[in-house]
Amino acid sequence: MSQDLTFEQALAEGIHILQIAYEGTLCRGYDAAYLDAAQPPPGGLGIVLSRMAAGIIAVQRPRHIRSILAGVLGPMGWEQRCKVAELLLQQNHALLEGPLNQCDPSQLANAIPELAITVAGQWDLLRQVTSAISTFPA
Repeated sequence: MSQDLTFEQALAEGIHILQIAYEGTLCRGYDAAYLDAAQPPPGGLGIVLSRMAAGIIAVQRPRHIRSILAGVLGPMGWEQRCKVAELLLQQNHALLEGPLNQCDPSQLANAIPELAITVAGQWDLLRQVTSAISTFPA
């Protein structure tokens, strides 16, 4: 859901995202973005904007997943939630760490949004690794 922000609200949101999600070259947060933006190309503002976009995704994705799943899972009964948890576990078994793979779906039926966020994060990590590998010389 989009909303119109005042300049002050947008500035505050941007600084907040930088503070919690920006990974700079030398440090983290707003100060890191400031230092990185002052660098000459190929770094500079382009790097800051790219990293800030990644930060926005990192902050907003869990909110979005929870919002979507609240609407979908809300009307479901316990047995249906268990089936959803079972499906998530089965389809993402290779990506999930040991303790999650040992859980019975009924243990995760009330934690489906968190499970989905974990799965999404693992898929992101896998994409980053495969992307990095593809840049290695043959």
